[in-house]
Amino acid sequence: MKTPLTVLFSILFILGALTFVPVEGFFNELTDSDHFTGVVEGGRLYEQTIRWTRRRILREDFVRSLEGTALQLDATDIDSTLKSTFPEESFLGQINRMHRDAVGVLSSGTAPERPIGLDLSNKRELLLKHLIGIFERKLAELPACDAADALKFAATSFDVKSINCRPPEKIMERLRTHLQKSMEPVTAVMPSTLNFPGFYPESMKSMVMTEIRKAYSILTGISTVIYLGLGLLLVLIFYVNRSNRSQALFRTGLPLLIAGILLFLLFFPAHWIADQFLDMPRMAKRFEVDVTTSPFGHDLMQAEIRLATAFLSSYFEHMAKVAGMMFFMGVGLIVGGRMIKDEVPEV
Repeated sequence: MKTPLTVLFSILFILGALTFVPVEGFFNELTDSDHFTGVVEGGRLYEQTIRWTRRRILREDFVRSLEGTALQLDATDIDSTLKSTFPEESFLGQINRMHRDAVGVLSSGTAPERPIGLDLSNKRELLLKHLIGIFERKLAELPACDAADALKFAATSFDVKSINCRPPEKIMERLRTHLQKSMEPVTAVMPSTLNFPGFYPESMKSMVMTEIRKAYSILTGISTVIYLGLGLLLVLIFYVNRSNRSQALFRTGLPLLIAGILLFLLFFPAHWIADQFLDMPRMAKRFEVDVTTSPFGHDLMQAEIRLATAFLSSYFEHMAKVAGMMFFMGVGLIVGGRMIKDEVPEV
């Protein structure tokens, strides 16, 4: 009777481990806001966002018209401005808050009244202020204009391509206004909002999101019970074989060993594939969108792809570690059982 019960409990444990542990691990990683923020940070999304925004700004007509002039903006100028406007710590903090809001929607099971995201409209004004500050710094480094040069510059309707000296304060005030109006369309390339993918009032009513919320609700309700059940199966295996300690340890460790091997064979190659996908930008280019309709469309699509692959890579790595832990626990029990020589294993 021992062997049939041991086989039954072992099969149930292996099947339970292979079906439940990966699903629970996926939702656990997906809904852990601190972990998600770490994935964003590890995927260097902040640095990419700065680079993409700088590239967009440098492509704007007014900025290009400044090339070769005293007010030319280079990559260093724009990067420093963007980082002072959008500090990384603040960026990650808002991502963390957005994620917590999204998880809260999943937990409550109700659709949000408005899209979950960030309002960046005030950042546009701050970015404009910082860019004007760079122009003022560059102007301050120029020699003061004499009266003739100042009048000539004012007469050209502030053609910044011709400026080579610092005008007097009265003209500077008008120049600041001119620069601000010229730079407003440049800072407008920044989106006014960044919404969390999928968490819109209407999209949350879709069948996919409804099923995700149901699955999350069920998993959070039964996860502890399932893990206790898996642990109980191992206890039962040991209990039915308790008359022989060596055999009991061996048979308890064997399903752990087998489940660990199967999980490792499943997730370690997946982890490697995810890393390769993440390191191959040419694959991401297959997901291009029409950049004429959205100046950040392609970049945002690239960001979502990299974020998804970074998350999957982290998830696969986590599951490979879980598989390794189960494997070594099984090995430990089997080796421990084999080291007991005072009893002869039963057939």
